[in-house]
Amino acid sequence: MVEGEGGLKYVLVLKDGMSGYVELVACLQATADTAYRALIDWFKRFGVVHQWTSDQGAHFRNQIIEQLQRALGAHHHFVTAYTPWANGTVEVVNPEVLKAMKALLSERRLSVRDWPALLPVVQAALNGMSANRLGGKTPLTAFTALAGGSQLTSILHPRELVDTLVEWVTQDLQAHLEEVRVALDGLHTEMVDASEKRRRAARERHSLRPGVKLQKFSEGDFVLAATATGRSGNKLALLWRGPKRIVKALNDFTFEVTDIIPPFDVSVRHASRLQLYREAALRSCRNKPYMERVAISWKHCAIAD
Repeated sequence: MVEGEGGLKYVLVLKDGMSGYVELVACLQATADTAYRALIDWFKRFGVVHQWTSDQGAHFRNQIIEQLQRALGAHHHFVTAYTPWANGTVEVVNPEVLKAMKALLSERRLSVRDWPALLPVVQAALNGMSANRLGGKTPLTAFTALAGGSQLTSILHPRELVDTLVEWVTQDLQAHLEEVRVALDGLHTEMVDASEKRRRAARERHSLRPGVKLQKFSEGDFVLAATATGRSGNKLALLWRGPKRIVKALNDFTFEVTDIIPPFDVSVRHASRLQLYREAALRSCRNKPYMERVAISWKHCAIAD
C-alpha cells in the first residue's frame, strides 16, 4: 500500500478458512511482532485457533511465531514457495481489498494517504457480503451467528424498539444460547456441504481445460523436484533435482518428498513442481549443461544403490 497517515504501509490479512470472515490490520512494517500481536488479538476475542496456514515469509517463519505456536499447541502449515494458489483463501482477499479501497477513495474524493481510515469500512463490507459458497449467507453470520446483510436493510426494513423485561435475561438466556449453538452447528454443516460441492465442481471444470491437468502422484513414487534458482535474472527459473521419494500426501496437490541420499532432507512440494522420475529423463538431462546438478544427484543415488 501507499504510505498512509502515521507511516502505515502494510495490511495484514487474517481470514477464517471455514466462514471467510476477515480481519484487516494496518501496520508500519511486516514484522514478526506485528503478526504476533495480530494473532493474540484474534485469539483473545474469538478463542485460540489450532490450525494455522501462511506463506513462508520471514514475518511468519521465525522464533517468535514458533514459540507462540508451541505455547498454544497449534499446528502451523506453510504453503509451498512460489505457489500462492495453495493459500488461495487469503490471496483472493488481497485484490478485493484493493478494489474496495480504490472505490471508496474515489467516491469520497479522499487522498490516497487516507486509506487507513477506510480500512474498517472495507473490512465491514467484505464480512457483510453474501457468498455463494456459504449458501447466500454472509461471513459475519457464519462466523459469529450475528445477522449480516446490506446496509440498505435499515432503510428498507426499519425496526421499531421493543420493550423487554429484565426477567427475560435470567430466564431465557441459557435456552437462547443453546438454540444459537444448535442453529450455528446446522448452518456450518450446510455451508460446508455447499462449499465442498462448489469446490468439487470447480476442480472438475478446471481439470477439463487443456494444458492445466496436473499429474497424479502416490506415496512411494520417485520424482524430480523443481527449485527456483533466480540465476538467469528470472526468480521463477526452475532447476530440476532428484530423484526424490514421496513419503506423504498432504492433499491432492501437495506432497512431502525426501532425498534418497543422506541427510535425507524432507521438503513440501506442490504437484506443479514435481514430475515422475524416468531413466530416459536422466539421459536427457545429462546432455544438458544446466542439468549438471541433477545428473550428479542421480550418480550418487546409483552408487548408494
